[in-house]
Amino acid sequence: MTTWFLVADASRSRILETSLSDPSLREIDARIHPASRMHTSELVADGAGRTMKGLGRETHSAMEPRTSRHEVEVRAFALDLVHHLNESLRAGRFDALVIVSPPRFLGILRENLTH
Repeated sequence: MTTWFLVADASRSRILETSLSDPSLREIDARIHPASRMHTSELVADGAGRTMKGLGRETHSAMEPRTSRHEVEVRAFALDLVHHLNESLRAGRFDALVIVSPPRFLGILRENLTH
């Protein structure tokens, strides 16, 4: 039986492996996603879009995206990890998975993992 331990937050991850035949922990994967550590202002090159409101009056207001660019990057990193885990599970590379992660990031991982 092979167990993987995913230790991850929004910007970095490590996968450690142990098995009954070799109980030592060994790192088998490490990833860094620097964009997840950046502030939204560093990820977006220009300001928010503009829209016109009102009839006959030219009033403008900034259009804020529903999801911040930072959140998009965090989700992209989580989905990359989930894809790797799902593919590895299908390939039979591990039998059990333990995830150590902050609650918010764990929620993103869990909602996308194959059960």
